[in-house]
Amino acid sequence: MCYLYIMQCSLNKLSYLRSYSIVLKIIEKGEFMVISFDLDGVVMYSAMSSGAFRFMENEIAKWIRKEEDISQEEAINKVWEYLREVSDKMRAEEKFIDGYNWQKIIPIVQKKLGMNKTIDFNYLIWKSCKENKGYTYPGVRRVLEDFQDRNLNLIATTNGLSSYQYPCLEALDLKKYFQKVITIDYTGYAKPRQEAFSAGEIFSAPRLHIGDSLLQDIGGANNAGWCSILYWPGMPESTQKKSCWRRSLGEKHFKEIEDMKDKGLLELYNLNKENLFPDAIIAHMNEMPQLISEIQDK
Repeated sequence: MCYLYIMQCSLNKLSYLRSYSIVLKIIEKGEFMVISFDLDGVVMYSAMSSGAFRFMENEIAKWIRKEEDISQEEAINKVWEYLREVSDKMRAEEKFIDGYNWQKIIPIVQKKLGMNKTIDFNYLIWKSCKENKGYTYPGVRRVLEDFQDRNLNLIATTNGLSSYQYPCLEALDLKKYFQKVITIDYTGYAKPRQEAFSAGEIFSAPRLHIGDSLLQDIGGANNAGWCSILYWPGMPESTQKKSCWRRSLGEKHFKEIEDMKDKGLLELYNLNKENLFPDAIIAHMNEMPQLISEIQDK
């Protein structure tokens, strides 16, 4: 606990100094900003997450339970252990597109389990979109419209494939807000790799990225020289009372950082602990307009 506290204090200071420096650069440049959004978990709970994944995990879990006397929840946990094992191996080999291609990953797990039933993940996404399985998070649409009115450049930077993300965005009528949707099959790289963010540098304006993953979103944005904003729903009220630029990560985040270090993820992506510390933290999407105004009004 003492170690985590010391680490938090040190990183807080680094984050504040870095944030101040980036804000000054944004002010000095005097251009319209580019605001990049992660999609799943930030902008939307997609039909892929709410429909396609749920059907797939239940089907494979039922197969596992034929062989093992475990609960459905335990079986689902096993399903994701197997899926992540395959996905992590592909990404470690820098097969980034394959590492997020569930149409390829799922059959590998099924073969391992001896499951001969075909699961067409692309069809499941199409079906889930038709059934309106996904939804937009509270306040997101209003914020996107506000930013459009300010002539800000809005893009989405995601590790999803275009064949997954486009139907989900269109089903929720969200695609119209983004000038560009940067998917993994477009860049050939996954966040947090710097190349995944480079595709968003078609605009010369200063760039900010908002996401909910310390590794993929915050680590990637910081490493690319972008301003990083962590979306942390469920933030304690005591933390919410502070300025977005002065908020601290929670204990769960520091444990996550240590876990990433132990698993070799920081070394894999050439990151250090400081790279995982955001410039600002928001608890609700409706805090974004004020945060951007603070920069524009300087």
